[in-house]
Amino acid sequence: MSFFIRRWKETVIFLTAYIPILLIRPGSLNADIKQYLHLDAGALLSSAPQLWNPDFGLGTVTHQNIGYLFPSGPFFWLGQSFGLEDWITQRLWYGSILVIAGLGVLSLLRRLAPEHPSHLTGALFYMLSPFVLGHITGQSALLLPFAIFPWLVLSMAAAVTKQGWRWPAVFALLVTVAGSINGSSIFFVIIGAVLWAPSAAVSEEKISWKNATKAVARTGLLTVLTQLWWMAALAVGGWHGLPILSLTETLGSTNNTTSSFEILRSLGYWFFYGRDTGGLWLSGLADPYMEKLWLLLVSFGVAGVGLIAMAFVRWRHRMYFVVITTVGLVISIGSFHYAGRSLYGFLFKKAADSSDLIFSLRNTQRAAPLVVLGLAALTAATVQSLWANKRNFALTANALIVIMIVVNLYPLWSGSLIAERFHREEIPDYWDEATEVLDEQSEETRVMEIPGIDFASYRWGHTLDPITPGLIERPYLARELLPHGDQSGANLLVAFDRSLQEGWFEPEALPEIARIFGAGDVVLRSDLEYERYRTARPQPLWNILKNPPEGLSEPQKFGEPIPNVASEARSMNDEIELGIPTNSEHPPPVAIFSVESPLDMLRARPSDSSLIISGDGEGIVSLAAAGLLNVQEGLIQYAGSADTINSTDRLVITDTNRERAERWYGMHANVGHTETESHQYLYPDASDTRIRPVQDAPSTVAEYRVENNAGEELGTAQIYATGYGNRIFLNPEFRPVNAFDGDPLTSWRIDEYGEFVTPRLELLLDTPVPINQIAFTQPLVGPQNRRVRTLAVSFDHEPETLITLGEESYVEGGQTIYLEEREFQHASFYFIDGLGPPDLAGFAEIDLGIKIREVLKVPTQLLSQTNDLDHDIAVLLTRHRTNPAEPVRPDPERKIVRELDLPSERNWFLEATIRLSDWAPDELLDEILGISNFNGQQVIAQSSERLSGDLRSRASAAIDG
Repeated sequence: MSFFIRRWKETVIFLTAYIPILLIRPGSLNADIKQYLHLDAGALLSSAPQLWNPDFGLGTVTHQNIGYLFPSGPFFWLGQSFGLEDWITQRLWYGSILVIAGLGVLSLLRRLAPEHPSHLTGALFYMLSPFVLGHITGQSALLLPFAIFPWLVLSMAAAVTKQGWRWPAVFALLVTVAGSINGSSIFFVIIGAVLWAPSAAVSEEKISWKNATKAVARTGLLTVLTQLWWMAALAVGGWHGLPILSLTETLGSTNNTTSSFEILRSLGYWFFYGRDTGGLWLSGLADPYMEKLWLLLVSFGVAGVGLIAMAFVRWRHRMYFVVITTVGLVISIGSFHYAGRSLYGFLFKKAADSSDLIFSLRNTQRAAPLVVLGLAALTAATVQSLWANKRNFALTANALIVIMIVVNLYPLWSGSLIAERFHREEIPDYWDEATEVLDEQSEETRVMEIPGIDFASYRWGHTLDPITPGLIERPYLARELLPHGDQSGANLLVAFDRSLQEGWFEPEALPEIARIFGAGDVVLRSDLEYERYRTARPQPLWNILKNPPEGLSEPQKFGEPIPNVASEARSMNDEIELGIPTNSEHPPPVAIFSVESPLDMLRARPSDSSLIISGDGEGIVSLAAAGLLNVQEGLIQYAGSADTINSTDRLVITDTNRERAERWYGMHANVGHTETESHQYLYPDASDTRIRPVQDAPSTVAEYRVENNAGEELGTAQIYATGYGNRIFLNPEFRPVNAFDGDPLTSWRIDEYGEFVTPRLELLLDTPVPINQIAFTQPLVGPQNRRVRTLAVSFDHEPETLITLGEESYVEGGQTIYLEEREFQHASFYFIDGLGPPDLAGFAEIDLGIKIREVLKVPTQLLSQTNDLDHDIAVLLTRHRTNPAEPVRPDPERKIVRELDLPSERNWFLEATIRLSDWAPDELLDEILGISNFNGQQVIAQSSERLSGDLRSRASAAIDG
């Protein structure tokens, strides 16, 4: 007992860190770190050293996996070895991070000042800062640099004072422990620790610049050498894997929340503020800091105490802590709203655009530990200095400060530290049963799981990572938000899964696609929380697959087929849901379809008699859906990667490898409109990251052809815009050319891209055309919440003219503005202001006396590489369409307009897939279907509107008996 009394400060730190956190949601596992650490830490540890993982995706270069070798991997492995429940091990992990942080500050203050109770105040200030809240869900390993930062400062202080190699070695080992998961997080705290050397050289007479420089050099050398193991792994991933940095958050998204006020509150991390249709991601944890006035006052009060201490304390180490506070604040907030807030932000963006290394530091809020430690130490020093002369005041002030510090980490005491939307209970038994069956099948084939999901959210809990690969011992493939593997494999998987997500899935394609992937079993997971990310609905997908296509076995079902109903907070009572037949059976939570005649993952095929495709993954999916793909017949090659073309090879031309943007914020609406060869944005899209199966392969491009109202061709045009659609998803159905295509049912629409970007549209013709009036028609179909009220128009770079649009522009024909007769070649249109809430706005038509016809030019270089008459050739043209049951997204292409340059004359056999259009009126559909005759009477049944996407809901259904 006397030990705990002597070490009462340490005892308080331990009790504060472990007791409350063990009492929060007993039995619930937070969706944090790698899910596989909880499922089988030993298996993750055994695979972590491998930079190539053949069992995940289609084989992938690992990303950050090597960092789990230490300390997180062994920590969770020990928990499992001792039989601890997963949630207890996780809570001990969290508590240990807080303890290490608290003890580090305590040890640092003891070295810098005589022993004093205020040291505990400084330790609590740091370890209980809200900084931990943005990372404790999903990313707790990123808190390791935060935890060891005070220990790094302590090591650097000793290295400067004592010289030699011992303390530089300690510094390097600490970095090794904390830095292997994420390089940027450790980079910022290393900067903070190294700043001790110049500060000491300036403020302490005993420390020379020579000794300070030597200490930094020794520390730097050992640190670099001891980090090569994981730095090399990240470098290999960067060289040979997908462009991970570009596929994740952009600089704009990470720096929209790093204001000085939030950084001083120890907040500012973008993930902490993230939200979707269901509310805040960290609901229950984050919202009090934005909504509860008393907590706002407390959090600003704690920061205010630190700033007051910075201003008035007299302490020989004051300089260092003022420096790291200032440096941490500048780094964190310098690029806040980089587009127009500071020179630093502008320069940082320029550097990040040109260097992946700089771009990897985009989460500048991770420099906030410098601010927190600086304020914590200065606060403790201030209390200690007051203690000598104003003991009673110091006691009272210290008590109030401690209370504020403790209350400031409100979720630790309220039980909301485990976010409402990011935890799970026990994994249901049906998953154990299903995975046992999967493990009984051939290990030469992989398990393919559908549909894809952004992050693994099940009806029974949220795990971030899908649980299946952690429960089976076979290779696994499924689409997640972040693609895996190489470009060709990722491109094909995304193309197939998009068909599921966007409603153009054709089940006949599934067996052949599964064979290409080397899948022996297809798992249909129907217990997903589909409304969370608006992914494929379980019941419609089950209705398609319950009678499987040829090539798949009858499904093995696991779990009771109970309704999977969306939560009330995000009710999905929409056209898709209403279109589900009322007598449809509910899917089992898990179903397994065995692939008939599967192909092994590792297989050999003769290079002759190959199928050579000019296209991409979407083209392969379309081939499979059309019945033109037989994987067992031979090798499938992309034209761009084929070394030679044999006379027995079959050639396929598709139009799917389009020059278009790609964005990776969700499972659907990932691709943009087909661009022209000289396309460029007026405002760069930082989120545009294109994954092509073969780099630099010929692609389908658009050409804009100008016609007058008499149909005479007047040359070509280029169209430029600041963007189209919204900032999250790509909406090619709202592409800029729609404003000039003469079709009032299409439109160019754009969301507001932020306060620094004015929506703008520009038209450039290659030959001048006459004009004497303009007619503006705003969107006639779809949501019309936002309207353009004032528009600036300019011709040929002349001064702008302001135009006010009224209700005339809301109807077909539009609002006509008369001009003096003239010719123009360049026209610009700027939004000035609008009416209505923030939403998409734009134009169905801007009638300039011309219309622009969009033609897609399909590359046929493959046919020119050989004598095409010697080969069987297929030309497959695919219309870009969407799910008609989602009326907010009209089809991007209402018709197919293609141009191909075929080198030889030959006979062609034409085959087409024709579908009934959801746009067709009721009476026309009845006539086509031959059911307009009731009891010998010719009946025309019409309706003002019907349920989108459900052709059974025609007017005639109400009178057909």
